[in-house]
Amino acid sequence: RASSATDALQTCEREWHLLQSYISYHDIRAQHGLDDIAASMRRLCETVIHDEAQAPPHALGTCFAYLVENNILNDLVSLCLPDEPLGILDEFLRMCTTLVRHIHVPWFLANEGVAHALLQLLRSCNKKQQKPPGLVELVGVRAQAGREGALGVEVHHEHLAPVARERGAEVDGGGRL
Repeated sequence: RASSATDALQTCEREWHLLQSYISYHDIRAQHGLDDIAASMRRLCETVIHDEAQAPPHALGTCFAYLVENNILNDLVSLCLPDEPLGILDEFLRMCTTLVRHIHVPWFLANEGVAHALLQLLRSCNKKQQKPPGLVELVGVRAQAGREGALGVEVHHEHLAPVARERGAEVDGGGRL
């Protein structure tokens, strides 16, 4: 596990670049397969959660800031929707469910990038008549908690942009997922 914010950020960057190459390029995807992609998603998710837990209260951890600033969740949705290799969409669902379950700051689901990625994912599941295990319930509970708490957020490190300061991101016109 990364012990410092810099190490965690380097791990996030490395795993994101691996995921991009695994999922984007057929020859690399065929060589590595679902197990390598799933392991990289788990490492990315674990690093984000660990880094977020180390951040001061109501501050944005460096890894989550990196995910948001680089629109990684939306890119992962786009890369995973074709479900090639078969099962990658389920792995991404597990990753999103884990993030929602473990990141307890109230502004998490209010962030426009996070909300958009989850909405895209849920719509895809709906089209395929696939129920994401636990994600819908978790998103509903977290969204309710986010509406009840303050959404102001600081960035844990100065060199990162304060992307999580957006308030009241609406997803469905009514502010619900």
